[in-house]
Amino acid sequence: MVLILMVSVAITVDRVSTERLKTEVRQEWQAKIDDLALDLQGRILQNIKTVWGLAASVSVEPELGEARFQELAAVIFRLATELRNIGLAPDFVINNIYPLEGNEAAIGLDLRTQSLPAEQVRMLMETERAVFSGPINLVQGGQGLAARIPIFSSDSGEFWGVVSVILDLQSLYEAVNLGIIMQEAQLARISHEGIKESG
Repeated sequence: MVLILMVSVAITVDRVSTERLKTEVRQEWQAKIDDLALDLQGRILQNIKTVWGLAASVSVEPELGEARFQELAAVIFRLATELRNIGLAPDFVINNIYPLEGNEAAIGLDLRTQSLPAEQVRMLMETERAVFSGPINLVQGGQGLAARIPIFSSDSGEFWGVVSVILDLQSLYEAVNLGIIMQEAQLARISHEGIKESG
């Protein structure tokens, strides 16, 4: 009888320990996911914040020439390392893009027919706030996260167009060490399967 009781207690303790471990692992990974989301959001906003200066320049100087645009965009690219390209789109049609090489297919692109739904167009023109979309398939190839920053003329207050920003998803993922975290998650899953089988 004593032996049976000891075995029963041992099994109960093992089950309690296993459930506690599972709970601890879940809590640990929830914290990691929360941290990852905050880090990713922070990097996206940091990149976009850098581009607002270009929107302000165009607001003051709507007829910004190509040479000046390329000059400003080059500076932004040095500061915002996860950007893939920046485009100027008066009335939503891209007429300037940086870097031009590899992005030629985007020139003349009407964002309203490609990646901007009517609701986002309305929001840009009425709320004066940036809108985000993605992941999107790019005409240049690959995928990216798109942000559109509205521009209004500083003189008339009328809507001019948008700065179209594409962030490189792969660069963003690398910046927040997503690959390493995914590997850790895979190992944790394998470990969890082992716990489940042993339980």
